[in-house]
Amino acid sequence: MLWSIIIPPIIFFISLSIMNICDKKFNDKKKKDASKTTMKNLGFALGCLICGMTLLSAVASAGMIDGNSGISLLGAALTSAAVFGAVLAKRYEAPRIKSFLKKSAICAVAILAAEVLIFNGKSFTSEKIDETLSTSSIDLGATATAITDKEISVPSDTDIKMHSIPEGAKVLLVNLDAEGGSSSPFDVKLLMTDENFSTMDIVVQHKRTCGRKSNLSLCFEPYGKLDTLTLSLTGMTKPVTIHSIRALSAIPYSFSDLRFFLLYVIFIGCLAIKSFRFYAVDYDRKKRSHLIAVTAVIVLCTVSGLCLRVPDQKARPYTGSEQYLDDPAAMTLDAFEKDQVYLDVNVDPALEEMANPYDSGVRGGVGYWDYAYYNGKFYSYFGVAPVLTFYYPYYKLTGKLPTPAMSNNFYTVIGIIFMCLTILAAVKLLDLKPKLLLLLLMLPTATATMGFWTLGNEVDRYTLPTVSGLCFLMISLYTGMTACNITKKKIKPVLLLASGTALALSVASRPTVALCGAVLVPFFIGILLDKKEKLAYRLGLAASFVAPLIAGAALIMKYNVARFGSPLEFGAVYQLTVSDIHANTIRLSNLPSAIYHYFLQAPKSKTSFPFFETGFNGLENYGSYVYTVVGFGALTLPVILFGTLLQPQAYGPKSKEIKDRYRRWFLTICFGMSVLLAWADFCLGGFITHYVFDLMPLMTFAAMIGIFRGCTDTSAHKSRYVLSGVSMAVTMVFIFGQLFNWGEGTIMKRFPRLIDILEDAVIFWK
Repeated sequence: MLWSIIIPPIIFFISLSIMNICDKKFNDKKKKDASKTTMKNLGFALGCLICGMTLLSAVASAGMIDGNSGISLLGAALTSAAVFGAVLAKRYEAPRIKSFLKKSAICAVAILAAEVLIFNGKSFTSEKIDETLSTSSIDLGATATAITDKEISVPSDTDIKMHSIPEGAKVLLVNLDAEGGSSSPFDVKLLMTDENFSTMDIVVQHKRTCGRKSNLSLCFEPYGKLDTLTLSLTGMTKPVTIHSIRALSAIPYSFSDLRFFLLYVIFIGCLAIKSFRFYAVDYDRKKRSHLIAVTAVIVLCTVSGLCLRVPDQKARPYTGSEQYLDDPAAMTLDAFEKDQVYLDVNVDPALEEMANPYDSGVRGGVGYWDYAYYNGKFYSYFGVAPVLTFYYPYYKLTGKLPTPAMSNNFYTVIGIIFMCLTILAAVKLLDLKPKLLLLLLMLPTATATMGFWTLGNEVDRYTLPTVSGLCFLMISLYTGMTACNITKKKIKPVLLLASGTALALSVASRPTVALCGAVLVPFFIGILLDKKEKLAYRLGLAASFVAPLIAGAALIMKYNVARFGSPLEFGAVYQLTVSDIHANTIRLSNLPSAIYHYFLQAPKSKTSFPFFETGFNGLENYGSYVYTVVGFGALTLPVILFGTLLQPQAYGPKSKEIKDRYRRWFLTICFGMSVLLAWADFCLGGFITHYVFDLMPLMTFAAMIGIFRGCTDTSAHKSRYVLSGVSMAVTMVFIFGQLFNWGEGTIMKRFPRLIDILEDAVIFWK
């Protein structure tokens, strides 16, 4: 209640200061002589704010457990600022601003009231029951032990059963903390027996948490008399201390600053777009304000990549004797330092004696998992580009080796920057005329759909080659498209040289990702056929791109021959993994299954927040073994689906304009190559989430073109415009939600309390 009384007067005096400054700045035409009326209105607004906030705080205090905290500082400050801003705007001749600020003030007041009365409506109770359960009345199970009368130490998975629950209690509030402040996510379930199920424990609440100073509210509604409650903790990786278990009649009141702020930003954002017609603004790359807006969004996208950095990472010492088997790139560098292409590891002689060491049933636990075994030696079949472009420079500068998390985040951040620049270059090259708002939304959406969030979150040996390949692909596409856009003859060959080099590094990371570079082919053919330039110059441009690509391909082939005796053998068929990869061959009969998995496979529901996940949806009619794990189809992302449905607008009517032909070739390559990549990946590797991102750049570009060209006339296609924006927002939420399903993900390590905060903010009714 304190902030309800203090904050409005502070904002009131700030408003008076602003009014005086405006009076000195503006002339009489701006109605600076209306001070008395404005003072009265400000005073009336101040009284209403204090009375309204005090009333809301009093309601919370009287009818809710822990309701004395009242309205938060942020809630009081934003609401007061919005209301006083609306009052001040009346003094000046700016009808749009006055209307906008008035509606913003109404939204702020409505959201503030909703936060107390609706989002915390579950906290209303006529009988305030609040009792901390004693450990003496709790069956602690096999592993848990009592520390004090309230605290319980839980070293591993256990069930804690409670019998003496106060009558009228409907909530357990469990305050717990994992050792070290947080752990990998684990499950906390509340099971109940009552007169409906007297002999069987029924799960009534399920939450997933990292245990970072967590206050978990677990609701239960027994039928008749409550018999027992069981607190089940499973999937623990660290000991957990339960500081207290409170039995309450309702969930304690808690003003959510996050929910209030997000709702306010969303509402005023929508109001601003409508009031000032931002939705109708065409993107103009020459306007300073547009450049500032685009730059700001690119910075935000880059920051999102930096937020996926694993905290407290330290470089690994390297003297030549260490074996970091969790990091194939480090093992490859070690091999190079010893002037060899095979890994410096001990080889079990039993492998040589096996008829087929690639049969996991025969092999058992012998050998190193997911390394290539060939002719009595072990190799890394993962792309070598990260070793050359990050590990070696890091080692030469520091004398130590980076961790996989360091390298993963490096390529994630650089890849995001060049992805944004590639989108801008594609807009210019394809002569698109997008609305500014849609372009600004597309940048973070593409960050999500192309895989940078997911791959940046899932740090392991499998995702590093993909995110590295995507990073170099984006550098190649940006420099290649820019070379096609500019007219400066001296810069063109430099950009094409960079494009070819980057594409070669993409091949050296993950060859299937590099195939997305095929979208440049029509434009490069156009350069070669441009008779306005001399033949020697055109051939020079071609050589600038092709020379580094051929050189890179030659080095890769030489490396492959040195390891596996064949220039086109990267070593994947020799890996010691789930199955014998030699059995994986291109089969036309796999095309329907590939299309299903890579384009149509939908996510699955799950029992805990965020209630969806990329689950296993394997089929049992492949005719042979196919590696299928978790993943989702490209068309299950709303923005990809909606953009694909707008392909008639993307292709447009046939014309002889060269830019129209380029665009249609570009789209045809996007879809054709996407199907080809899905088919090849499925036949040769199977299906898993990071395989999908081999084709997502192409699908994202195609969807982007459909949306940009389908929403050029906002007055005629309002619903199409709105659906485009909504599809992008929903896609970002979906991809962001998926990050929490990866137990060892970087976002859970960096923000261990985030999943608890988001669940409390979103699931407000329980």
